[in-house]
Amino acid sequence: MQLEQQENFTIHGPQLEILGEVETKLPAPAKKRGTASIVFVALALVSVLGIGGAKLKGVESRAVSSYSAMCTTNSGRTDAGRLSQAANDVVTGAGQILGEDNDLVRQAQQAVNAYVGDISRTAPTVQSEMVSAVELAYKTAQATTDKENRKEMDLAHDEFVSYQNIIVREYLTEYNKCAAILDSTAFPTAQLGALWGVNTLPRFTLMG
Repeated sequence: MQLEQQENFTIHGPQLEILGEVETKLPAPAKKRGTASIVFVALALVSVLGIGGAKLKGVESRAVSSYSAMCTTNSGRTDAGRLSQAANDVVTGAGQILGEDNDLVRQAQQAVNAYVGDISRTAPTVQSEMVSAVELAYKTAQATTDKENRKEMDLAHDEFVSYQNIIVREYLTEYNKCAAILDSTAFPTAQLGALWGVNTLPRFTLMG
């Protein structure tokens, strides 16, 4: 079988102008790569697959705005405040059981303080890290003592779970949809996201 002769692919004047224009609009991370192949591959992905880094950037922006929106209303600010208070009570209870100098207790308290300090609520990672740290301190303390001795901590934890679930249901539905897109490892979403400096965001699930 005789192989067909491969045709040469030539980019002419107008096409070069278009590519040059696209290159100037690429994000800084892409420009730093300094290779025409990166530019062309990115352009091919946008053209052929119909998805671009700018679109992912828009999803990231929508996610952050949606998360921040929880504190644009009185109810959102109130629920976030109640969540932080319940979290603080859980950590206090864990400290009474494990000791205030316990590493997990100190880390949980620092995470709660960071969440309280995030007044604008523009960093979902702060809430995610706070929830994880409080849960770890709680479960460790829970396994250390009997039910009678952890009664107050358990009550505080019930409130903590309740307010976290209220926030997830009432305010973070759109945020979670966007975060799921950004967290995708499927081609080409992950590759374009990295190229455009798009940050992955934590997703929030209902607590049991």
